[in-house]
Amino acid sequence: MLMLRILTLGCAASALSGGKGWVGKAADLLRQKAPPSALVLDRAPTWEALAASLEAQSTTEEAGFASLVASGRGPPSASANLRLFDEPDGYEPRVTLYRDGSSWCPYCQKVWMQLEEKRIPYRVERINMRCYGSKPAWFERDAGGLLPVVELDGRLITDSVSIMLALEREFGGDRSLLPPGGVDDIRDLMGLEREPVWQSNLQPDFNVSVFECFDTKISTVLRELDKSNRSIQKSAKSTPN
Repeated sequence: MLMLRILTLGCAASALSGGKGWVGKAADLLRQKAPPSALVLDRAPTWEALAASLEAQSTTEEAGFASLVASGRGPPSASANLRLFDEPDGYEPRVTLYRDGSSWCPYCQKVWMQLEEKRIPYRVERINMRCYGSKPAWFERDAGGLLPVVELDGRLITDSVSIMLALEREFGGDRSLLPPGGVDDIRDLMGLEREPVWQSNLQPDFNVSVFECFDTKISTVLRELDKSNRSIQKSAKSTPN
């Protein structure tokens, strides 16, 4: 704003003096480089046009895959809104997963992985993350506004860890993802995701001390994961078929 005032005053002075000093030339250059109106710049196609173009370019194989995913079958896909696994067509899943629309929220991802690994039929409802827009009023009121949320038999469950434990209790069976010692065996490991160093990894002001701290923590995580994995494998070998 200050620069604009300086240029404006400079142009006025140049005009009054009848000359074209450096300020007047700079103002002319700015006018030449000025962008056209927003209406002229906005030549991007609409979402509907992009969807139609994508559909027109899709191969037979891609169209078949999309149809398979839409029916609740096929391999895991971030675009799926229904997963039936071994259940018949028309089956109504007991679980609805409320997750981010862009499918990159890590807390939603781990619940998604659990549902897929345990082959629990579920539906998906997509909710904006705050950086992408507002959430429905009922979601803010009844679920606290944070993702993920799971609706199990009509009951809303919040917090990814609470959701995963609830799913294990309800759908444990022969495909339990917990180690033999249950939650106590993984409590320390689960706490590592709350370490401040993970959050610092998302900040632009990296420095040597942050990297050194990150290296230390990642080594701890890998060591604990390896220990947990060996425990699970040992348990699996000792369990009769």
